[in-house]
Amino acid sequence: MTARRNPDDWVIPKGHIEPGETPENAAVREVKEETGVVAAIDASLGDVELVIQGRQLSIRHYAMRFLAQHRSMEDRRIEWLAGPAALRRLTFESSRRVLEGAIARLEGNGIRGG
Repeated sequence: MTARRNPDDWVIPKGHIEPGETPENAAVREVKEETGVVAAIDASLGDVELVIQGRQLSIRHYAMRFLAQHRSMEDRRIEWLAGPAALRRLTFESSRRVLEGAIARLEGNGIRGG
Protein backbone atom coordinates (compact mmCIF):
# COMPACT_ATOMS: atom_id res chain seq x y z
CA MET A 1 0.00 0.00 0.00
CA THR A 2 1.14 3.58 -0.40
CA ALA A 3 2.23 5.69 2.53
CA ARG A 4 -0.09 8.37 3.88
CA ARG A 5 2.55 11.12 3.98
CA ASN A 6 4.18 10.31 0.65
CA PRO A 7 1.93 8.44 -1.79
CA ASP A 8 4.98 7.55 -3.93
CA ASP A 9 6.33 5.34 -1.11
CA TRP A 10 5.13 1.74 -0.93
CA VAL A 11 4.98 0.36 2.61
CA ILE A 12 3.54 -2.46 4.70
CA PRO A 13 0.76 -1.63 7.20
CA LYS A 14 1.78 -0.42 10.64
CA GLY A 15 0.45 1.92 13.28
CA HIS A 16 0.23 2.90 16.91
CA ILE A 17 -1.04 0.92 19.87
CA GLU A 18 -4.05 2.56 21.49
CA PRO A 19 -4.34 2.70 25.32
CA GLY A 20 -5.45 -0.69 26.67
CA GLU A 21 -4.73 -2.43 23.36
CA THR A 22 -2.30 -5.33 22.87
CA PRO A 23 0.23 -5.17 20.02
CA GLU A 24 -1.66 -8.02 18.33
CA ASN A 25 -5.02 -6.23 18.54
CA ALA A 26 -3.41 -3.03 17.26
CA ALA A 27 -1.90 -4.88 14.28
CA VAL A 28 -5.23 -6.42 13.28
CA ARG A 29 -7.02 -3.07 13.70
CA GLU A 30 -4.40 -1.08 11.76
CA VAL A 31 -4.40 -3.54 8.84
CA LYS A 32 -8.19 -3.25 8.62
CA GLU A 33 -8.16 0.57 8.87
CA GLU A 34 -5.37 1.03 6.35
CA THR A 35 -6.25 -1.66 3.80
CA GLY A 36 -9.77 -2.87 4.55
CA VAL A 37 -8.40 -6.39 5.08
CA VAL A 38 -9.73 -8.43 7.98
CA ALA A 39 -6.85 -10.69 9.04
CA ALA A 40 -5.78 -13.05 11.79
CA ILE A 41 -2.25 -13.25 13.15
CA ASP A 42 -0.38 -16.46 12.34
CA ALA A 43 3.06 -15.58 13.75
CA SER A 44 5.25 -12.78 15.01
CA LEU A 45 7.99 -11.71 12.61
CA GLY A 46 9.92 -9.88 15.30
CA ASP A 47 10.71 -6.26 15.97
CA VAL A 48 12.55 -3.68 13.88
CA GLU A 49 14.21 -0.67 15.51
CA LEU A 50 14.12 2.48 13.36
CA VAL A 51 14.74 6.19 13.72
CA ILE A 52 12.00 8.10 11.90
CA GLN A 53 12.00 11.90 11.93
CA GLY A 54 14.47 11.84 14.83
CA ARG A 55 12.35 9.48 16.96
CA GLN A 56 13.47 5.99 17.98
CA LEU A 57 10.68 3.52 17.18
CA SER A 58 10.23 -0.18 17.76
CA ILE A 59 7.95 -1.76 15.16
CA ARG A 60 6.60 -5.28 15.65
CA HIS A 61 5.54 -7.13 12.50
CA TYR A 62 3.23 -10.11 12.15
CA ALA A 63 2.49 -12.67 9.46
CA MET A 64 -1.27 -12.58 8.97
CA ARG A 65 -3.85 -14.72 7.24
CA PHE A 66 -6.43 -13.03 4.99
CA LEU A 67 -10.03 -13.54 6.16
CA ALA A 68 -12.07 -10.93 4.28
CA GLN A 69 -11.86 -7.68 2.32
CA HIS A 70 -13.84 -4.57 3.23
CA ARG A 71 -13.54 -0.98 2.15
CA SER A 72 -10.43 0.77 3.48
CA MET A 73 -10.93 3.63 5.92
CA GLU A 74 -7.94 5.46 4.41
CA ASP A 75 -7.34 6.78 0.91
CA ARG A 76 -4.31 4.71 -0.14
CA ARG A 77 -3.45 2.67 -3.19
CA ILE A 78 -3.45 -1.01 -2.33
CA GLU A 79 -2.18 -3.87 -4.49
CA TRP A 80 -1.90 -7.62 -3.95
CA LEU A 81 1.47 -8.82 -5.27
CA ALA A 82 3.42 -12.07 -5.25
CA GLY A 83 6.48 -12.09 -2.98
CA PRO A 84 9.18 -11.09 -5.51
CA ALA A 85 7.04 -8.29 -7.00
CA ALA A 86 6.17 -7.01 -3.52
CA LEU A 87 9.86 -6.96 -2.58
CA ARG A 88 10.65 -4.86 -5.65
CA ARG A 89 7.74 -2.48 -4.95
CA LEU A 90 8.55 -1.70 -1.30
CA THR A 91 10.34 1.61 -0.85
CA PHE A 92 12.28 0.95 2.35
CA GLU A 93 14.98 -1.66 2.94
CA SER A 94 13.67 -2.35 6.46
CA SER A 95 10.28 -3.31 4.97
CA ARG A 96 11.95 -5.55 2.41
CA ARG A 97 13.85 -7.37 5.19
CA VAL A 98 10.58 -7.99 7.07
CA LEU A 99 8.90 -9.32 3.93
CA GLU A 100 11.91 -11.50 3.11
CA GLY A 101 11.59 -13.03 6.60
CA ALA A 102 7.88 -13.66 6.07
CA ILE A 103 8.51 -15.31 2.70
CA ALA A 104 11.25 -17.51 4.19
CA ARG A 105 8.91 -18.52 7.02
CA LEU A 106 6.16 -19.46 4.56
CA GLU A 107 8.55 -21.43 2.39
CA GLY A 108 9.90 -23.18 5.51
CA ASN A 109 6.32 -24.31 6.16
CA GLY A 110 6.00 -25.62 2.60
CA ILE A 111 4.02 -22.64 1.32
CA ARG A 112 5.27 -20.96 -1.85
CA GLY A 113 6.06 -17.27 -1.20
CA GLY A 114 5.38 -16.09 -4.68
